[in-house]
Amino acid sequence: MLSLLFASLMLFVLGFNNGAAIKSSLVSSGIQNQKKASLLVASGLILGSVMEGWKMERIQLVSTSASLYTFQVVLVTLLIMFLLSLFNSPASLAQIFFSSTLGILIVKHASINLNLSIEVILSWIFTPLLSVLLAYLTYKLTFSFIQKFCLLEVTLLSKLMALVAVFYSSYVLGANNIGLISAFYGGWPIVGLFFSVVASLGVYFSKKLTKSLGEDLIVVSPVGASVSTFSASFLVWIFTQLGLPVSVTTSIMSSVIGVGLASKIRVFNLRTLFSVTVVSWGLSALLGLIFGNLAGIYLA
Repeated sequence: MLSLLFASLMLFVLGFNNGAAIKSSLVSSGIQNQKKASLLVASGLILGSVMEGWKMERIQLVSTSASLYTFQVVLVTLLIMFLLSLFNSPASLAQIFFSSTLGILIVKHASINLNLSIEVILSWIFTPLLSVLLAYLTYKLTFSFIQKFCLLEVTLLSKLMALVAVFYSSYVLGANNIGLISAFYGGWPIVGLFFSVVASLGVYFSKKLTKSLGEDLIVVSPVGASVSTFSASFLVWIFTQLGLPVSVTTSIMSSVIGVGLASKIRVFNLRTLFSVTVVSWGLSALLGLIFGNLAGIYLA
């Protein structure tokens, strides 16, 4: 029961932290306000978790002993995500959760599926690179296509694209990240539904972080917002089909950078950009591994 409580708190922080990254492009581009964007994200989280969350059950194969340390892993992940959220820094639940699992398994001298672990780590390395590339190419193709339409048609089309992209992105977050946590508790789809509802509550309290990610990192057009979000989500969806937990935050923000590079007019905030790439991508996994080792030593 205590483990489930901490897992619920962790999912709340996920909604607060990653939900901000998902809706940031929608809010910063002026397509929707915070409240409506949060509702859209929440509906996607719930549907994605229920429909495709089961595909992440493969991650349990990392070790036959992994389920024995679920409480310690959840506690470590919750602590790290909470600390990063205090500094308005995006955090990757997938990387923290998996790396802390590895950290505990190493200390406990438990068996580890090396091939699966390498697959996961490689997916983390390629996620930001592929996200930038895919968003760059997609934006170039999309921009050349919409030039055939009049201004009013472009405006309506870009807004529709952004709405679909944000919903799809939240759907993928529910399937991949919430599905990852649900896999260690079983009872799908009831557990996944419960966790996704809890995460949805966190989305509503992420206004400040949404502003930090959406407006302070880079300014993009509505078309750029939809392209960055959709391309990132598609990439994470591919990894979900393979049962690999990846950072939705890293993919989205990397895609925003790709769109920015493809645009003729762009505004970067180097400080926020550094925070996103270093904290969300590298530091999340490193902290998970370190704290996981400590948890394996000091927590029974």
